[in-house]
Amino acid sequence: MMIEAQSAAVRRAQVEFHNFASLGEPERALRVYAEENARRGTFLRRHLEFAGELSPFLEIGANAGHSAYMLANDFGAEGFASDLSADSLRHGVALVEAWGLEREPVRIAADALHLPFADNSLRCVTAFQMLSQFMNIESVFLEVKRVLMPGGVFVFAEEPVRRQLSLRLYRCPYPETMKPWERKLHKWGLLGYLVQDVIGAEQEESFGIRQNHTMMLADWQELVGRHFASWEYQLFIPERGWGEWLGKRLAGWRLGGTLGAVCKKAGAATTDVRGLWERLQCPDCGQGLRRGRGATLGCAGCGYEAALEGGVYNLLRTTDREELYPGDRDDGGGGGVWGGVGTGGGGCRGTSFAG
Repeated sequence: MMIEAQSAAVRRAQVEFHNFASLGEPERALRVYAEENARRGTFLRRHLEFAGELSPFLEIGANAGHSAYMLANDFGAEGFASDLSADSLRHGVALVEAWGLEREPVRIAADALHLPFADNSLRCVTAFQMLSQFMNIESVFLEVKRVLMPGGVFVFAEEPVRRQLSLRLYRCPYPETMKPWERKLHKWGLLGYLVQDVIGAEQEESFGIRQNHTMMLADWQELVGRHFASWEYQLFIPERGWGEWLGKRLAGWRLGGTLGAVCKKAGAATTDVRGLWERLQCPDCGQGLRRGRGATLGCAGCGYEAALEGGVYNLLRTTDREELYPGDRDDGGGGGVWGGVGTGGGGCRGTSFAG
């Protein structure tokens, strides 16, 4: 039986979670986003020769779009940042101001399972800390493969690899809300041997967001091999305290961790002279979108329209847009300054492989 990739309830939970998180702490958000970009930039540079050209790119599950801004400014690439939450993406303007950025990606609210892009239209798709939010991860792979050009690359990172060495006794919160004894065990690198899954997962699930932490390294290898011609990857094995330092040397990948990979689609890369906007397609009927007066995107085929609101185009299918964004909210559409803050994967060191 086909597993549902992501239910409507979960999509609603994700949007509401980001709306709630947008009222977060700006200074902390800046620090976390900068740390994530430094980590992701290092990973990309390590595999850049294999990845090749990054333009045009699309980041899916982009949150505030900070990593898409990194691609545009640090790597000179052009492309798109997408997320289910239009509110999170609107906070990109604060990043531009805080970091003095010169280049911006095009920001669009979109569903990773129904990307508003033509077949074979993108050179690179990136995803950070988002695949584990789908019960059927293969459904995202299929959509990414559809929009990638021949020879294009799918870059994903910070995805959990299931730990084998654990008693799986209970679920543990993020360090900020741990009990003193949990914090001490976490510092020593021993807490991971006791907990059921990724630390902090239950807190996101309290908003209704489901987490898929079932994938072992062999499962990732099999999934990538089914859809891509070749790949390079790094497994970041946790090394917190003496407990995980020792465990890593004795057990290696059985300690789990997070995975980063660059997956290349079959086929030879070709020159594509289409402009950035010509790669978009109507999420309802699949015909091309064109920009009209006031920068509004419209479809001549079915009449679909998306206005530029707060620097973001909402390119969800009409049914999803009506369900997730039914009208104006009392908070003015997410009036905070920052998007939600991820926890990242600090305390890990990577090992490179090629497939």
